[in-house]
Amino acid sequence: MRQIPQDMVDLIDAMRADFETHKDDIDWL
Repeated sequence: MRQIPQDMVDLIDAMRADFETHKDDIDWL
């Protein structure tokens, strides 16, 4: 299994956290 670069993991984590933050804002659309 290829090693995922740590900054890539951080980026995905940030994107997921950002999505979680804005998910509630999108619900009312």
